[in-house]
Amino acid sequence: MSVEIVDLEVLTPSARPGDTVTVRFKLRNNTGYTLNVIVNAWWRSDKVGEDMSGTLNPYSTTDWLYYEFTMPDKPEDPTRFSLNVYGVGEVYPYTYRVFEVDKIGRIKFKIKVRDYDTGSVVSGAEVTIYADGTLVGTKYTNSYGETDWFEVEENAWVTGEVSKSGYITTEIGGFTATYTYDGDTITVYIRKEEVYVRFKIKVRDKDSGEPIENAMVVIYADGSLAGAKYTNSNGETDWFTVKEGVWVTGVVEKSGYEEGTISGFYATTSYDGETITVYIKRESPPYPYPEFVSGYIVCGGKIVYEDGSVEISEGETVIAKARIKNKGSAGNVFFWVYDYNSGRRLKYTSKYLDHGEEKDFELSLDLDAGDYRFSLQTGYELDNYTDTIGS
Repeated sequence: MSVEIVDLEVLTPSARPGDTVTVRFKLRNNTGYTLNVIVNAWWRSDKVGEDMSGTLNPYSTTDWLYYEFTMPDKPEDPTRFSLNVYGVGEVYPYTYRVFEVDKIGRIKFKIKVRDYDTGSVVSGAEVTIYADGTLVGTKYTNSYGETDWFEVEENAWVTGEVSKSGYITTEIGGFTATYTYDGDTITVYIRKEEVYVRFKIKVRDKDSGEPIENAMVVIYADGSLAGAKYTNSNGETDWFTVKEGVWVTGVVEKSGYEEGTISGFYATTSYDGETITVYIKRESPPYPYPEFVSGYIVCGGKIVYEDGSVEISEGETVIAKARIKNKGSAGNVFFWVYDYNSGRRLKYTSKYLDHGEEKDFELSLDLDAGDYRFSLQTGYELDNYTDTIGS
């Protein structure tokens, strides 16, 4: 190759249409002749820059050469260009190199403003937009709640705010102006200025529907305590007051009842002056289960009760005895001996007991020499005891 482009560098890697793009490069003359050359840039069949001419000495490489052209607005991103080197008067280039420039475009979008509570469009709202911290402009919403178009550079960081008399000034969450936003309408919800909502809580029995006096009602607004009040003889609290728009939750407590929950709701004006009824359920009585009437261990003719101790001779049989009453539903009742030292159940048996029935249980244990710490246990399921003797 008679002429080569070496060390091509794009000094303007990204540009908007109309910006100046600069590249630098070196040219090498591989011939023994002095060559007069012309350098220019092309996008496809369109020349995008002026000719730059120069002379190349035989067998030489130039210092850095700089070429500038204006970034065209072409439907391609990144935009590919060709840097061509021609001999004077020649139609075809000696050589060329392809390079790319990222296109910085313009992104346009609208802002639509709606009321946070009702969802209705808000006209006459003032919308101010910033791109990379620089003011882009201020526009007002029309009868459809929309502004005219804002335009920012592609990839700019867009922020802003919306203000309207009677409403809280609301920030527009930042976003990067990519092409996904081009031609888009971005909706912003704004809340009215601080308005307070008052409501009462009425507590009733879930089964009878009767009002419950002296129940404690605790209210939270956006997770923070708003107040605690007690119900009167009509089952009603005094007024709770919260800011409009907060998320309201709460609990109801009353001795003998399960804790009640106040389902979350937003404190809109529709709740102002309202009495909200909460139903709570009486606590169920404790669940009945098998329990020991008595229990002990017999070893070497000696009866050992809870917290007692005895020495067990080698090969001696230990007998565990118990009388168990089933206070729960009829079914199989288990009796077993557990050793805390080894952490295991040694032996078990079971019997069917009707509700309220008592029966005697007995287990014979043949134990190796060692130290034991016994517990007699009973329940409807093995290893899930409902009563125990000894620890």
